[in-house]
Amino acid sequence: MLCGLLVACAHPPDSSHGPYGLGAPADSRAVAALNLDVAPDGSGLPAGSGTPKDGAAIFAATCARCHGEALRLPPTRWPYATTLFDYIRRAMPPDRRAPLRPSEVYALTAFLLFANDDVGRDDIIDAGTLPQVTMPGLKSFELKAFFENP
Repeated sequence: MLCGLLVACAHPPDSSHGPYGLGAPADSRAVAALNLDVAPDGSGLPAGSGTPKDGAAIFAATCARCHGEALRLPPTRWPYATTLFDYIRRAMPPDRRAPLRPSEVYALTAFLLFANDDVGRDDIIDAGTLPQVTMPGLKSFELKAFFENP
């Protein structure tokens, strides 16, 4: 048995699996699916849109079980509305039983922004409108200059 193990280990690694014979080349579609980052200026936002009304229904069905019925977003927690979108997209729901589609994330973002008087009841939130929302907590972030002056 030990002899067979030594022989197996003595074979040179398969060059198609890297220098150590492990893993596989990255599939460009798999890499693109993991590229979820959204910048403060909105670059990286996906196609889709949502309204506060749509978001209220999604919140009741998906989020209230953990957050309760009357959640309000602490306005000083997020410097940019795009940061809120990015967080919801990456982290919610935490059990990931049913990952949210981009339009659901836009709708939830719209709902939370509306609940905090940052957008109107009938506003449509999408890749064009979301970066235009000015968050009340922006002034409290010391990194403001970093994000605005690359």
